[in-house]
Amino acid sequence: MMKMLQFPLVLVAVLLFSGCATSQPSANTVSLLGSAGFHLRMPETAKQREIFATLTPYKIESVIVNNRKYYVYKDEAKGMALVGGEAEYQHYRELAREDSASTAHSNMLAADAAESANWRGASGSDWWQ
Repeated sequence: MMKMLQFPLVLVAVLLFSGCATSQPSANTVSLLGSAGFHLRMPETAKQREIFATLTPYKIESVIVNNRKYYVYKDEAKGMALVGGEAEYQHYRELAREDSASTAHSNMLAADAAESANWRGASGSDWWQ
């Protein structure tokens, strides 16, 4: 019984902690931002470099410049940023929700398959007797 409970607990722990890491770029986030219409920009002006320096790396933040709101994802290692407006940000959020639901569904299927394999493997053991 304890072995059956271990796998789901480990799976839940991995899923929870994998979402917490923000110190490294996420290829999935970058891909979703690109799909949502964000544009790759290098800070060129003094004002852009100033804003870039204040942003948290690998996190989407809102910035207001000339009374316009932008959403910026800073890739510190590459010295670049992905920049989009409100429409692109809302599209990103929609894509991220869909991706999250798809990942959760895949993880559920994998956990079900592993649990099913555990039950099949237990048929020859003393557990049934």
